[in-house]
Amino acid sequence: MVLKTLDFTLLLGIALGNRKQEAFRAACTLEYMLINDPEKFNRQVPAFFAALAVVDNPSVMHHFSKIVALLTAQMDKQPLKALLEPIPKEPIIELLFTWLINRNLPVAIKVHSMQALANLSKTNDWIANELLETIDFQEKYESPAFFARAKHMRKQLKK
Repeated sequence: MVLKTLDFTLLLGIALGNRKQEAFRAACTLEYMLINDPEKFNRQVPAFFAALAVVDNPSVMHHFSKIVALLTAQMDKQPLKALLEPIPKEPIIELLFTWLINRNLPVAIKVHSMQALANLSKTNDWIANELLETIDFQEKYESPAFFARAKHMRKQLKK
């Protein structure tokens, strides 16, 4: 019932704001909205992707990177396919690679970015090779959690 009253635009604005704890909670709520009421979230997908580039709070990035991974996992199914089609993918791909190689970001952001990029490789062939090379390079600097997901990604990308 509460989910029906949540305002996507308000939550997105709070998530992009300077109050870190409130931004984190708003981003978490947006993720919850996507999982529990995808139709409501899907209507706002263009606004979400437009806002993605300005996120600088790692706590918000964590939830937003997971949202991107969840959305890209469903990008070949309607109605999401029609909503994602007009959105330029290059800036999203570039941002995800930037998050993946940023040594100052937590591993959760990196693994969600890695998953989203793997999902996007289904429609952009060049991503798979670039992602595999980036994973190989990053493994020198990353934690065991990164290694575990990297192993999974290699299997997924080499299918």
